[in-house]
Amino acid sequence: MDARVASLKGIGLRKLVAYFGPQWYHSRGKRKGRKESGKAVSFPAPGEERCNETLEKEKGKLTSRTYKIGSLRQYKYVVVLSEYNGSILLSRHKKRTTWETQGGHIEPGEEPLEAAKRELYEESGAVDFEIEPLCDYWAGVEGTDDWANGMVFHATIRKLGQMPASEMAETRQFGILPQNLTYPEITPVLFQYLFDRRKSCGCTKV
Repeated sequence: MDARVASLKGIGLRKLVAYFGPQWYHSRGKRKGRKESGKAVSFPAPGEERCNETLEKEKGKLTSRTYKIGSLRQYKYVVVLSEYNGSILLSRHKKRTTWETQGGHIEPGEEPLEAAKRELYEESGAVDFEIEPLCDYWAGVEGTDDWANGMVFHATIRKLGQMPASEMAETRQFGILPQNLTYPEITPVLFQYLFDRRKSCGCTKV
């Protein structure tokens, strides 16, 4: 008998494993588990805890997908991908240091296009622009109730006025998407859809 175990004779298996660690248990060739107090006892092999933890994190990862316009039919949000003077125009929330597209909830009785125009003005100050539907999107954690969907719009802004009082602090133009995005799992996916669509039609404007 292991000298360390002899000194702890009479202590239950779970306490021994807690004391010496699961590696000691597996080194004794008992990976299949054994009975204690009438209950089956089993312990993960070394490394399995980390593997299972990684799988759980992957299951809980936020993902996003795009669909042809009108596919989802019911919408909760609108997102506006804005361009101004040939650059991407993003907004920064007063409580954040990250950048995001304009958009938000669709109010009761409001059509997606109406909501998109309202959000674009409120969060950028755009007063002269062209805007049109681009695609539908879904974003959330697979297999959970943590998700939302909406309609995505593309806007070409001709003139920016003063931003009205809102939760946004400022706007900024970018040649490419910055790394510090508020929604890094969503925004690049939506802009990629825009760029792919533009490339497929061989035009500079969707």
